[in-house]
Amino acid sequence: MKEAEEAGQARTTETWDSFWGHLLLWRFHEDNPERWAAREQKADWLIETLALSPGARVLDLACGDGLLSICLARKGCEVTALDRVAPVLDAARKEADASGVRVDFIAADMRTHDLGGTMFDAVAFFDTLGLIGRAAEAALFDRLRASLSEGARVALDWPREPGQAKWEREFPDGTLRVSASYDAESRVQAIHPEFHRSDDTVIELHDPYAPPGHRGIRRYIYPLDEAKALLAEAGYEAEEVPHYSTPDYHMLLARPRPLT
Repeated sequence: MKEAEEAGQARTTETWDSFWGHLLLWRFHEDNPERWAAREQKADWLIETLALSPGARVLDLACGDGLLSICLARKGCEVTALDRVAPVLDAARKEADASGVRVDFIAADMRTHDLGGTMFDAVAFFDTLGLIGRAAEAALFDRLRASLSEGARVALDWPREPGQAKWEREFPDGTLRVSASYDAESRVQAIHPEFHRSDDTVIELHDPYAPPGHRGIRRYIYPLDEAKALLAEAGYEAEEVPHYSTPDYHMLLARPRPLT
């Protein structure tokens, strides 16, 4: 713990599991009446675009709050949802139970988790590309091919060119302050959240995916051609399609190339 330079506030760091996951992925959205409608839209797009039939096996990779997974299960898909933030998945399981659907939520690191012999008809990989590093992402897509059924596709999206941002939001126990920057030369987006508690403690985010010493989230924003090249190296053919909701994001559908 160190002293804040200006306000004399005590600063500490917490991880996604210990604090930030529940705040940013659950508490932040739980009062938003549109959160389910947005996930329903995404689920409908995925089912229609990938022509998924009832009973289709879908992997929601880096599933976040798990609401997309629940919506897909409501629409008849058999869903496996994987994310590393265990407390958020605990909340998602309760939502799934309340909805009367089954989702296989797995708390694990996607960089190392073995999916075993499960074969999937589709993979959703939304708003995650660029967060774990090129080498890890190349290895992930390479490993994923062994878990894809014939004709399966991976749907992935990521921002084109994020801008600068600074905003805050009040909670009963403190204030969330977020600043985001983007360096066009390095193509690195840096997001720095702070939670200013009512007791004057400031909590910063330690993300194990980020480089040592980096506070908050660090994300590489792939140019479209580089993302396609990454997928090609891992054995996929990638097709760009219109994004389901915003022109500010790229959207690719990637299909494993036939083995020769």
